Amino acid sequence: KRGQALGAWVDMPYTEDLPEGLHGLDPSRLVLSWHDFEGTPPDLGAVFSRMRSRGAAVYKIVTTARDFPEALSALNFMEREGHRGDLCAFAMGAPGVASRVLALAWGSCATYAAAPGCGAAAPGQMDLADLVRIYRPLDLRRDARLYALAGWPLAHTQTPSFFNPWLERAGLPDRYVPFPCTDPRDLIHSGLPL
Repeated sequence: KRGQALGAWVDMPYTEDLPEGLHGLDPSRLVLSWHDFEGTPPDLGAVFSRMRSRGAAVYKIVTTARDFPEALSALNFMEREGHRGDLCAFAMGAPGVASRVLALAWGSCATYAAAPGCGAAAPGQMDLADLVRIYRPLDLRRDARLYALAGWPLAHTQTPSFFNPWLERAGLPDRYVPFPCTDPRDLIHSGLPL
């Protein structure tokens, strides 16, 4: 409470047994966070509904994408539920990198990156300078065409740092994004604007 009185925000883990009064914290400066470190469950909407019943300024839902379909599930969840402006969502893990890049354009009110010089705090988290310089998420639009690099693994690739600046210089709003996947058919039939 004292930190909030000084203007700080509090990020509190969401659990089913969280008290109604949220320990007396001011909901206008509260982020309720829910993480799944094992995968991406199919019922993210139900989790979000339960979280919203507690009242907070931001609801952060972070899953772990073990493969491309789980990363796509996180993106689709953002698109369905992000219209209110209070949802921060993305997926961890190598397949979740694209969800961090696309999060803002797909309805998330924020995305997470590592502070310069601090290293990743979670799997798939990239350096903030790289996220901003290579992918420019702040001016990415939902209708931008995505040029996909598909395969497994892709953590070693440097091609986005070449192609995205080229797209920017050409005046194109599109992005070149790695989509780690073991079956390219998942990407082809994903419905993404490729």
